[in-house]
Amino acid sequence: MADNDKELGGVGSYVLFENDVVKVWQNDLKPGESSDWHLHENNYLFVATVHGDLSLEHKSGEKHDTTLEPGSVVMGEKDSIHQLSNRGNTLYSSVIIEIK
Repeated sequence: MADNDKELGGVGSYVLFENDVVKVWQNDLKPGESSDWHLHENNYLFVATVHGDLSLEHKSGEKHDTTLEPGSVVMGEKDSIHQLSNRGNTLYSSVIIEIK
């Protein structure tokens, strides 16, 4: 994917909380749904709150599948551009915490 191929959207579905230290997003993906292509400008982590069978595609074209159980905590990479897709049959949900 070239830099101009995709318009970048929000990190999650909607913002739950924000102050000068953190920004917290709710992220919900229905079966077959994908997030917007998005850029993480801050260090971040996310916590799966509902089981998810997911596929992650990076700007470079690299793709991989993963399964996350509730309570799984994943540290993400700052300046990462990617899209997350729910390849499962049920709603996937997580909370994303960006550290400013």
